[in-house]
Amino acid sequence: MKKILDLINAAVAAGELDKNAGRAAGIALGFTGDDAMLAVRILADGADPASLEFLAYGRISDPIRLAHGRGPGSLVGEDRDEWLLLTAASVDESKVSTFRERVQGFTAGLLRMEAQESDGRVRAADIQAQAARVAALPYTTETICGRAMRVYGEDLGFAAAYWAGEPCAAVRGTGIMFVASSGTPLATLGVTIPEVGQRGPCFSVLSEDGTRGLPRA
Repeated sequence: MKKILDLINAAVAAGELDKNAGRAAGIALGFTGDDAMLAVRILADGADPASLEFLAYGRISDPIRLAHGRGPGSLVGEDRDEWLLLTAASVDESKVSTFRERVQGFTAGLLRMEAQESDGRVRAADIQAQAARVAALPYTTETICGRAMRVYGEDLGFAAAYWAGEPCAAVRGTGIMFVASSGTPLATLGVTIPEVGQRGPCFSVLSEDGTRGLPRA
């Protein structure tokens, strides 16, 4: 830690780093756990359900922490509704490009959460709108490793599939495909994953076309 701080201070002294930027970097080095997560969201990514909940209440509930780490697909009932509400108060990361806009996004998110808590109509409308948005995510149906399943273009597709009653689904990215189930082992569902791509009974990493398992990095 001291070595990093010394490098930052040297860069400031040499005029290579703005004084305020150096101070911000030094402060950020002291963050850990959820504080560090919140700092990253403010500095780089914008508001999401976990960071908003932590900022508002000083804690992250178990369901939201689970959704933050593994995706919201496993959430049901009130837990799913709470995630949908926080999502409604979050920002579209693709539309947030500056630090100022990210801070504004957190402010707007907190105001939206206040409106949800004080007006049941707002709460109900936000849950319905976000659930409809997830359900409407586009997908194709393809046979992956021996089983027909939905293939989405973003991680939220897993939630869309599971909430629609699908036991498994895939998400395709550039050069990679993720295949997962809602809890039943993929092999039990008839999905034959190459051993090299297996990351557990319910999650696997494949090539973009879904034909080859990818090794761990």
